[in-house]
Amino acid sequence: FWVIKINNTGELLWKKNYGGSEIDEAKAIVQTNDNNFFIVGNSRSNDQDIAQNSGGADLCIVKINDEGNLLLQKNIGGSNFDVGNSIHRMADGHFLVSGSTRSSFETVQNKGQNDAWVLKIDSEANIIWQKNVGGSNIDFCFDAVELLDGTVIGVGESTSNDKDIIENKGLSDILILKIK
Repeated sequence: FWVIKINNTGELLWKKNYGGSEIDEAKAIVQTNDNNFFIVGNSRSNDQDIAQNSGGADLCIVKINDEGNLLLQKNIGGSNFDVGNSIHRMADGHFLVSGSTRSSFETVQNKGQNDAWVLKIDSEANIIWQKNVGGSNIDFCFDAVELLDGTVIGVGESTSNDKDIIENKGLSDILILKIK
């Protein structure tokens, strides 16, 4: 992950890299309640800043402070390819992460190829709950947000027409998830 901090005139204040010796991709960043930052993406590394990798790639969460110092790094995933695409702060102070998983682990039972995946994490990147939705083909979640009533809406893409996915109207359909 490459992170830069600039001031309001565009002057570079600092730049830092986080990750290991393999491919590590940052996808989203959000400020935390304690004025630090969570960055989500995926990591194929198993060294340097990356504590552990469970498979092809894991959803990777990095927490840094305002000066770019690494505070926390955590990978979540199983033996296959798992990614994080977005992160948002929730009304209760926790965080909503969206992505996809090809793995089965803990409470996640993969339904085919990639499943759409939504997680709620705390300020230490511990999972509060997670939900994967999919069919036998490829299903992604690109973003998820919390509505005022606490409902979570996720958006993505699906090529499935079985299991959790009721129908498919073509090659690839928009996927809209509602989690209450």
